[in-house]
Amino acid sequence: MALSLPSSPTDGQEVTHENTKFVYSQSKDVWTRETLATRIENVVPTTNESISSTAVVGSNLVFTKADGSTSNVSLQALAGGAVTVYANESDLPSSAQNGDHAFVTTTDDLYIRSSGAWRVIDAINLSPTITASLSTKSFTEAETIDITYTTSEPEGTPVTVTTSNTGISNTGQVTITHHASNNTVTLLAGDQSLSGGTLILSVTDGTNIGTDTITLDVVVAPDWSTGTQQAKIIRAPFNSIMSSDGFGRSPSLSTDGNYAVVGSGKSNQVRGAIHFISRSGSTWTYGQMINRTGGAAGNIDAGFGDHVVMSNDGTIAIGAAQYDPSVANASYATGVVYLFTRTGSTWSQHSAIEPTSPSQITNDMRFGASVDISGDNQYIVIGGPGNYKGVYIYINDGSGNFSLQQKLTTSNSGDDYGGGVAIDEDGNTIVVSHHGAESTGKIYIYVRSGTTWTLQQTIAPVGAIDVGWDDRKGKGVAISSDGNRIAFGSGGVYSTGSSIYIWNRSGTTWTQEQNITPSHTVGSSTNQVLRFGQNVSLSNDGTYLVAGTDRFNTLSHAETGITYVFTRNGAGVWSESKTLFPSDLATEDMFGKYANISGDGTTILSQSYHKTVVDPPYDTYLIAGAVYAFTAQ
Repeated sequence: MALSLPSSPTDGQEVTHENTKFVYSQSKDVWTRETLATRIENVVPTTNESISSTAVVGSNLVFTKADGSTSNVSLQALAGGAVTVYANESDLPSSAQNGDHAFVTTTDDLYIRSSGAWRVIDAINLSPTITASLSTKSFTEAETIDITYTTSEPEGTPVTVTTSNTGISNTGQVTITHHASNNTVTLLAGDQSLSGGTLILSVTDGTNIGTDTITLDVVVAPDWSTGTQQAKIIRAPFNSIMSSDGFGRSPSLSTDGNYAVVGSGKSNQVRGAIHFISRSGSTWTYGQMINRTGGAAGNIDAGFGDHVVMSNDGTIAIGAAQYDPSVANASYATGVVYLFTRTGSTWSQHSAIEPTSPSQITNDMRFGASVDISGDNQYIVIGGPGNYKGVYIYINDGSGNFSLQQKLTTSNSGDDYGGGVAIDEDGNTIVVSHHGAESTGKIYIYVRSGTTWTLQQTIAPVGAIDVGWDDRKGKGVAISSDGNRIAFGSGGVYSTGSSIYIWNRSGTTWTQEQNITPSHTVGSSTNQVLRFGQNVSLSNDGTYLVAGTDRFNTLSHAETGITYVFTRNGAGVWSESKTLFPSDLATEDMFGKYANISGDGTTILSQSYHKTVVDPPYDTYLIAGAVYAFTAQ
């Protein structure tokens, strides 16, 4: 008996025909076929395509065409009737009888003829999909990570999710537990050395052929507890080294740690210079030096190279806060910021940013005393903590040219507003230090809405001294890529003022997560430290912090300096992972005056500001400076 379906069915209406129930879905305008009794013995396909063979594979009927390609139809959907296979929907014949079945290979749709028309019964052979809650994650030992997932099955068939992995061992490295009841996979890092790998979440409907996988890259977190020195880097060649050069100041690393730029503020007749270095494997190579040019003839200490930052695409912003443009109303220290871009392994100056409004150009303005650039190279924030104090935000026009978007100011008293600045990856959040504010210092956090920046919160830790301390001696503030975590140091010389503060944002509110203090006693005696927090640097994900200070005394050396590395665990607790020293530490090296960590948290550069460089057998260069590269394990 031929199947007859109503021409104007209602939602949920059922029709039973030869042990098969058909249910109408009004929202989809589709009759869904539900097999009540499976009968496949009479499935005899006919076709208007060239079919060389048919075969039952699992729970599917497979049509093999003359060209070797195949199409598959669920036997459950075909139970109780024959099917004709067509290439396109337009090939469906108008002369078919009610109750005839057809399968269209280009759309994988199964049709039935009813009331003189072809109607879609089911979508056949469509693959289910699965989407994990994250695609990459760094984690450390003993950290637990829950990964949730969602699945979709177009045919409404129940699905099964399985896990597999490559490069990850379940014994001693990562334990993988699948909680199918709540669509969660839990990763638990073991206590052995971790190795990278891939976690694969697969889904299948068990009837139709086709699976989709989501790969989770398990990125092993850097382990700084066993961090080691990789290289000592000095100017090259030897005949270019100068005494009192201060090579290595304000180091800035690329995200992967393979490129870096450092300053030397007194090169080339004390005009200042920047130096580009790169790493291949474990070998660091000194590449290029660029000297400052221009400015007033008498202003040779321009501070060029005192503050250097690098964006993700390799654009470099360089502050020269002592620059004198020789304008009538600015006799000294107006300041400028230079922009350099990289082509291959060569950097060249692209442009320069100077204060443009005559009313804003003043003596000792110190424009460029602090500078930072967003990861996407769209925003540059520049501190001018001198006279006419302010913070200036510039926006990229898309061609690498920057124009002033807004100037930030404060009504609070005290010097050095803008002495330290930092901006997040996407240019949505800025942190500004004002270490002279009301004697103890303040931190200001600004957020952007469209083209307007507004103050979100002011932070003034109780009892802090010189919060966000910079004073041209280091970068006293840092921010994570997502803008939800900041670090700032007090950098003071007293026990109440040598701390680093970590604050987190939830929604629009900032709260203190932890006050970090060094493992060494604060003071000026042997094995004591001063100015802890004078410069701070965060990894992109905000889980690694490096803090250097040039005022640390070892047992046998005075003012040798030190660099601290701190790590945040999965519970949100910070602890000291490592104290770094160079292999040739000497008296008054002032190691750690400047320090920076790469965005991925794997590499640290730290300067020995007063390092003496010897070129045997005759030449000795005092305070030539050196920078040391350290890597995590």
